[in-house]
Amino acid sequence: MHLRSYLLSIHFIAVLAAPALSATFTVNSAGDTSDANLGNGICADGGGLCTLRSAVQEANSGAALDTIEFDIPSSDPNCALVTGHGTVCTISLSTQVDVVFPVAIDGFTQDGSSANTNPTTAGSNAVLLIELMSPNPPGSGNAGLVFGSNSSGSTVRGLVMNRFANSPAIQLIGGDNNIIEGNYFGTDPKGTISLANGEGDRIASGADNNLIGGTLASARNVISDSSIGIRITVNCTGNTVQGNFVGTNAAGSAALASVSGSKGISIENNSPNTTIGGDTVVARNVIVPGAQGDAIDISNTHAGVSIRGNFIGTDLTGTVRLENSSRAINNLVTTGVTVGGPTATPGTPPGNLIASGNFGIGGQTVNNLTVKGNLIGTNSAGAVLPYLVPPIGVTTYGISLNDGTGAVVGGTAAGEGNVIAGHTDAGVKSTVGGAIGIAIVGNSIHSNGIFGAPSGLGIDLGAVGVSPNDACDASHPQNSPVITSATFGTGDVTLSGTLNSVANTTFRLEFFSNSSFEGSQHGEGRTLIGTTQVTTDGSCEASFGPLTFSRSIGQNVVSSTATRLDVGGVPTLTSEFSQNVFIAPTAADVSISGRVSTVKGIGIASVRVTIADSNGVTETTVTNSNGDYQFDEVPAGSLYVLTASAKGYTFTGPQVIAVSDSMTDVDFIGDTGRKRSRASGPSSKP
Repeated sequence: MHLRSYLLSIHFIAVLAAPALSATFTVNSAGDTSDANLGNGICADGGGLCTLRSAVQEANSGAALDTIEFDIPSSDPNCALVTGHGTVCTISLSTQVDVVFPVAIDGFTQDGSSANTNPTTAGSNAVLLIELMSPNPPGSGNAGLVFGSNSSGSTVRGLVMNRFANSPAIQLIGGDNNIIEGNYFGTDPKGTISLANGEGDRIASGADNNLIGGTLASARNVISDSSIGIRITVNCTGNTVQGNFVGTNAAGSAALASVSGSKGISIENNSPNTTIGGDTVVARNVIVPGAQGDAIDISNTHAGVSIRGNFIGTDLTGTVRLENSSRAINNLVTTGVTVGGPTATPGTPPGNLIASGNFGIGGQTVNNLTVKGNLIGTNSAGAVLPYLVPPIGVTTYGISLNDGTGAVVGGTAAGEGNVIAGHTDAGVKSTVGGAIGIAIVGNSIHSNGIFGAPSGLGIDLGAVGVSPNDACDASHPQNSPVITSATFGTGDVTLSGTLNSVANTTFRLEFFSNSSFEGSQHGEGRTLIGTTQVTTDGSCEASFGPLTFSRSIGQNVVSSTATRLDVGGVPTLTSEFSQNVFIAPTAADVSISGRVSTVKGIGIASVRVTIADSNGVTETTVTNSNGDYQFDEVPAGSLYVLTASAKGYTFTGPQVIAVSDSMTDVDFIGDTGRKRSRASGPSSKP
């Protein structure tokens, strides 16, 4: 008897010590019934069918990583043929499905399904045939799949999840190292129609190191038409979102966000070390918010949020704007957010392409923000990106910061500069009550202030408009340099001037060339042509020059900025642009030409284009059937004002250009609906 008891004890201990065995459950029904006999290792409801709910319930019986596959017959009453796609089986989840232990749910195992194989530069060709939805009306609070804290290491792939109104389709609560890949959220199975969720994916309550998407083509999620596409909130760290289409259709060609004010990605409540995108093209997210929404919203989060290599506000090609009223990257009480990074070509990874109908990057109480290597307001080729509708009366900025210190826009090293262009108001705007803590160095800032905005400066610090210099820089913002002499040579320019600022302090001066004046004549800085350092004396004075720099052809307007350096030589505070100086070359006759078109690029015939010189002498021509015009025998070395007029159109202006060489694209864009239009900035050729 004792021996038998002893042997039984050994057997019992061995059973307890044996590792849990993984199981594979195959879903063969699109119903939503529960398992008939929990924990027996057999997925079967009362009728002997295996539903998704019953498969998860059986997987919850053991701690091992189980797999759930699909083999639902097309004859199932919840399956239907979708023309041009395949037979889609729709599972209506009456309540949320709770996942207790790790599980791999693979919708691509359904016959006829396939993962995306197209690269980041093409739309998704995935075929998804398993659809999960909530049959309950909005406000029911019905989530889809909810993963608990013991479900770490789970994977969900190959599913369509939609109509989970007011709730997330997938929620990760406290679990780590989960992967969500190859799914469509908030769309129909073809990824073309909006079927909104409350949220696409929510990572919450200490869920760390999870991956939404990935760098493989098969990992791309389409996450669209939700109040929040991806929400990372409450003490979550190390999470990564990459390779997804957020807010677009599956083709990446059109916005699919019917929820006004919706956010593409929200990072909240102490969720540090979050990465959106990456340093390669395959890690790129395409992110488009809803009207008046935010592509990426960051709040109450500090340290280590990195936004790299994404297309924000455009289609997957980076050439078509898909929004007209949203904020691209919004910050509220943040520290240490990084947008972009050093790159050989601005806008390529880790740099971002950022388009916005409000501001590109900005917010309230933003500390130690770093912005490097981005294209802000342009297309992927660096040309100003047209608005969907001319934003007349709407203020847009490239970067807009209200309060905060330690921001760095650009940098002194190669590849750190940004291009900031095409906004109705300032390229960079900072408004605070005290010191304006922003360093702006090494950038190309141009073509801002379109549509007659109140400021339109390249850099506008403090009160709206040009900030006058004051003795010894007693108040903020930082004083700008004064260019006192500018002479023109063959392909170069020689400059001299002064700076009055804080005594016994070293400054980095940057010098820029531009093709045209801005209305205030304290314009912008298209091309960085050179730098120098000066140190003020005890009387707050410093001088520079003569300095000789190479000049870009056709760019005969020169401006400069001053940036205060700390004792270690690190840039801390930058001025607005100085008053422009026009470099007058030897006069010669040149031509000025351009095109007048609608917002959609259709040429407008019979438009009167008038050029006026500084003495008021005018000449008028009329556009041809393609909208083209040209003035010949224009004396170089002067300023000219160009305007356009036509019945049914109103053109903003006047546009002031400094002419030294022939100019080929002094273009005008007309608008009939709002009865206003804009003139685009010119470029030149020898």
